[in-house]
Parts: sequence; C-alpha cells; structure tokens
Amino acid sequence: MPTTATGLEKYESTTLSVDWPKIVAGESRIRLSNQVLRVRTFLSEATGDPLRVPSVMSSVPCGSTGAVSPLHMLYEDRLAQFRWQVPDEFNFAWDVIDAYAQDRSRLALVWENEAGEEARYSFWDVAERSRRFANVLRALGIGRGDPVMIMLPRIPEWQIAFLGALRLGALVIPCTGQLRARDIAYRANHSEAKAIVT
Repeated sequence: MPTTATGLEKYESTTLSVDWPKIVAGESRIRLSNQVLRVRTFLSEATGDPLRVPSVMSSVPCGSTGAVSPLHMLYEDRLAQFRWQVPDEFNFAWDVIDAYAQDRSRLALVWENEAGEEARYSFWDVAERSRRFANVLRALGIGRGDPVMIMLPRIPEWQIAFLGALRLGALVIPCTGQLRARDIAYRANHSEAKAIVT
C-alpha cells in the first residue's frame, strides 16, 4: 500500500489507495475504472491550499467504460483546457451587487458592534446606498480613474463607500483607521487622492 503524507491518513480513499505526496507534487495521475474514489474531505482542508487539490479527488462514479466524465477530469487535463474569460468591462458593483439586488430580500451584510447593536442589509439596500454615495462623489468631481482613500472603522458604511467609489470607476485605496497623521499624508500625497472618506 502506498504511503501517505504525515497527518493525511484520514484522507485516504476507502476503495483505492492513494499516494498523496505524489498527487500533491503532480507526479501521479489517477485513472479509475468501475470504482469510486471516496474521499471524505478535500485535501485542501489539510494543506490549506485548494489549488493543489486535483478535481478527481471528490466522489467520482465511473461508468463501465472507465472514462472519466468532464466534471471529474484530471487536474492536468482541466488545466490544459482552462481559458480565462475576461470581459471587456467589469464593475463589481454593477455586475455582482446589482445582480444579487434583483432579489430584494437576499441578505448581503449582518453587522454587530461591541455594544450588541445589530444591522442587516440586503443586497438591494447595499446597491441603493452605494448608488447614492456614488452620486455624492460625482457631485464632488470624482470620476473614473480618480484615487479615493477610504479610512473608516468596521462599519457598514465602509462597504457602501467602497462600492460607491467602484460604481464610478474610481481607484479605491482602503486604509485602516489606525494610521498616524504622517502615514495618511504619505498615502494621500503618493496616490494623489482626489478624496478621503473618513
């Protein structure tokens, strides 16, 4: 029986012995015929790196032909066929938040502070508030490509300001509230920020 990497024994298949060090190193290819590879948990749980897990490691029922279905092809085969699908224009606020906002009840954010005060925001709420903030920035002369520093504590308005600036196509520079005056001045001057949200 092949050896397994230390601490990975629980990831060994119940029906097929797997040499995990070789799999991780990409030295071994698994082909299954009339068997099911049962792995209780992905190797990424142990390694912390999901990119190192071949897609064939999930439960894979194979047909009588022994062929691996496209959903369960080897990592190397999937990598060879992979192509980035990059759109000409992409705006996270428009393309993601607004799409989720079509369902007005879909929860986007649950916030609670140290005093126990809680607030819930749906994607609709976040989309509407970020549109309003984008209009405020636009009225101040902020436009596409303009650097905007956001220096807020951990409050929902941080996400609203971030998305509002993204809607305009502004370059968002997130900053922690723990910066000292000289750090803020350096970032503002170096980035040539057109606005600082505090």
